[in-house]
Amino acid sequence: MKKKKIIEGSFIIKEGLINIIDVSLFNEEDIISDVLIEATKEHYEELTKLDFRNVYFNECTFTNCNFEDSYFNDCVFENCDFSSSSFKGAYFNKITVLDCKFVGVFFENVSILNMIIERSIFRLANFSDARFENVLFSTSDCVEAYFDKSLFINFQNTEVDFTRAEFFKTKLKGIDFSNSTIDNIIVSDSMAELKGAIFNVYQAADFAKKFGIIIKK
Repeated sequence: MKKKKIIEGSFIIKEGLINIIDVSLFNEEDIISDVLIEATKEHYEELTKLDFRNVYFNECTFTNCNFEDSYFNDCVFENCDFSSSSFKGAYFNKITVLDCKFVGVFFENVSILNMIIERSIFRLANFSDARFENVLFSTSDCVEAYFDKSLFINFQNTEVDFTRAEFFKTKLKGIDFSNSTIDNIIVSDSMAELKGAIFNVYQAADFAKKFGIIIKK
């Protein structure tokens, strides 16, 4: 049985200690713990089945990279670009995402727990069959993102643009979209996904029009 390699460093940002890690050294099932990965630029890198613990990703570029089935716990992503990469089957817990780009990223079958996301772009990202639990999305762009057959538990959003996002076969009961944009979101013809969701009066009027209901002002 292959022994896991542990890559460690001193993660004390306030004291200015920086650990520069060559990600090409990572192998499947390695544990990357207590390090800062900064200003790294990688393309088409295979980084599958890695175990990231207490890692700070700062101003990194990982485009078209493969992080499938990796584990992220107690991590921060700030000013990073992961566009066109894949995180299929990955696990995220206790994560903060700030000012990042995940355009066209594959997040199918991921578990996302205890995550805060602010000022980030997820256009065309695919979250099909994903699990969200205790997640806060704030001031972010999810235009034309896919949330098909996903599970939301305590999912909060404010000032998020879900224009033309797809929620096919995803129950939205209890989710408050009143401070976000949901223009032309895609659901089933019956709109069963919307049952129990919370909308402002203008959003509700827009859905009513789709059923041929006219609301007088």
